[in-house]
Amino acid sequence: MKLKDIYTALINQLSHLKKRPKFNSNLQGFPLIFARNMWMPNNKLSDLYRKRIVGAYQKGRKESEFSIVLVVARSTINSVIKIFNESGRIDSNKRGYIKPEKLNEDQKEIIESWIDDNASIPLKTFVSKVQEEMDISVGKSTIDRVLQRFHYSGKCVSIIPERRNNESTQNIRERYGTRYLEPLQSLKEHQFIFIDECGVNISMRTSHGRSKIGSPAIHVVPNLRSRNISICAAMNVNGMLLHKWHDRATNRNLSGNYVNELLEYIGTVKIEQTTIVMDNLSFHHCEEISQQISEAGHTTLFTSIIALHESHRGYAFEVEGRNTKYEI
Repeated sequence: MKLKDIYTALINQLSHLKKRPKFNSNLQGFPLIFARNMWMPNNKLSDLYRKRIVGAYQKGRKESEFSIVLVVARSTINSVIKIFNESGRIDSNKRGYIKPEKLNEDQKEIIESWIDDNASIPLKTFVSKVQEEMDISVGKSTIDRVLQRFHYSGKCVSIIPERRNNESTQNIRERYGTRYLEPLQSLKEHQFIFIDECGVNISMRTSHGRSKIGSPAIHVVPNLRSRNISICAAMNVNGMLLHKWHDRATNRNLSGNYVNELLEYIGTVKIEQTTIVMDNLSFHHCEEISQQISEAGHTTLFTSIIALHESHRGYAFEVEGRNTKYEI
């Protein structure tokens, strides 16, 4: 016997009943429960079942009849019929939708032109600029997707000057290395003296305290900041020789006075025929400083365009700074 014939016989037997029959035993209700679990999901009514419900409704069948046959709740059948009567729709609505883009193609090209004009603009600046000029609220993720569309990444390019590694700069480095190594053959290590200048400032404020009972544990404190301090220091392989500080920027006069005091100190400790290594600054090349050093029987050597970690002077100051930073 076919399934259709079984349904027809069941409807004929139950046509005289006004109420849906109750299955008192699990054995009697098993076939219908099995049919529901086998042909229809519990959480969603398929489009095929919707078409069957609408077809039975158009043929004049009662909701109670095909509710029993299809094992579908009366409320679900009434909802399907109501939607069909109001809008003529039978199939279920598709869940979800494609979210439209906030920026059109012209606006994306404008953002690309901003990148071409200034590639160092961060994403946060793009967000505020789009809000100001286009009156569109977007996030950094939207700008990032636009950049990826034009094959840009969020990485900032590290700029290397063209003349850093060209032939003329490499020749200067070579001459500097040769000039530095030549005195090593005749001089001792302590006869090399390195001079450098730096600027610092001191900032002080209260870092902790205890609040009174009943008052908030927040207190606004001023920040005490000193003037900029310029430091001139000289050292050799044995450590610091002489350091001076000033409350203004190092200039030609201050540098000349410091070199004069350094030469006097070198004379007292009896270090002769030294090579003084200094930065390649304009006031270091002045005639007064060069004359002071040459008259004292010493020579000068100016650092070339070389990285700090590759410089012997930088390494010496770095080691000495680690040893004396707490003493200062």
